[in-house]
Amino acid sequence: MAFKNFAFAAAAAVALFGAAAILDATPASARCRGSIVRGEMAHGPLQTLTEISARSKWRSAVRARYGSTYTRWAVATDKNVDCKKGEPGRRWHCRAVARPCDGRG
Repeated sequence: MAFKNFAFAAAAAVALFGAAAILDATPASARCRGSIVRGEMAHGPLQTLTEISARSKWRSAVRARYGSTYTRWAVATDKNVDCKKGEPGRRWHCRAVARPCDGRG
């Protein structure tokens, strides 16, 4: 049963990650902030889920600085999610960095 739950969670994360990649076009009319925002470091056992968590932490940092209209990762520019894994068997460590843009475009 635990394997089914794990497999379902992994499949859902991959589907969400794929959907985000498809919607990842920045409209030319988007107003972007001048500075790049670095989210807090996210930690987890699976890279994809840790990347999603890192983007969530980035959105929280952007919301605190610029408000909720700038929190859409899909319309941000200069995006990067940097992930590293500790020694074998260790957890993933990811940080999302991007320049926020107005999602109302």
